[in-house]
Amino acid sequence: MAESEHVLVAGQKSALIIVDVQNDFISGSLAVPDGRGRDVVQACNRLRHCAPFGTIVVTKDWHPREHISFVDNATDSEAKSTSAIIPIDSPDHKPKDSTSNSSSATGCHPVHCVVNTWGAELHKDLETCSHDFQVLKGTDPQRDSYSAFIDNERHTPTALDSELRQRGVTDVYVCGLVYEICVGWTARDAARLGYRTHIVDDATCCVTAPGMLSMKKELIERGVYSLKTDQVKACIERGVKDVVNMNCGQCSAGCQGKHGFCFSTPDMKRKTGKP
Repeated sequence: MAESEHVLVAGQKSALIIVDVQNDFISGSLAVPDGRGRDVVQACNRLRHCAPFGTIVVTKDWHPREHISFVDNATDSEAKSTSAIIPIDSPDHKPKDSTSNSSSATGCHPVHCVVNTWGAELHKDLETCSHDFQVLKGTDPQRDSYSAFIDNERHTPTALDSELRQRGVTDVYVCGLVYEICVGWTARDAARLGYRTHIVDDATCCVTAPGMLSMKKELIERGVYSLKTDQVKACIERGVKDVVNMNCGQCSAGCQGKHGFCFSTPDMKRKTGKP
């Protein structure tokens, strides 16, 4: 098989999942601090064109106006108070464990990504295509859904897993908004479902560094790889272990060389004395 044919076949088994690049998370009611969400838009566009992905998935939070997560819909006066809102950059903004059977948190967010509103629309500069597979999540008024695969209570799956399997996808690359919430939860479920899973670090951003670090540690334990955009094409061609092979074993995220790599984000640089 010619090299170009090999790359095409490998690409057909690879899916890019672009998570929640929506107005409300960029400049709306639940925006990432300091305007950092805007940088992710162009990063996702670059990633889209860097490799021959067989499938591109675009996800959207798509909440009914009576959604359980909105503080406006809280059932008691205390929850409806302004102090009940958990800002997205708050250290108290911690999604519950997806393996838990407890109910979704009530009234902890401002109204965001309501069906058929400007806030729920994809950012105008995000490139899309008619062939993209769209996933709408958080549509049940009584359950929140951070992952693109299933709601937080693991009650109702989306069509994503069955669609990827029908297309023969084995590898997924996850990007978008935001790392420690919907991007991380999507990657975690992809790994749980048996996909070789990668997060593209320079095509996402976090709300808080501690939140990202916590999620990153968990994803390492679940076998999720961390890459940059300029590594993705080679990763599809040759495999992740041939591309990311630092072997320092001293990553500040605690990987201990488990996957032969460590992270290159500013707060997670290698402690080897090398630049």
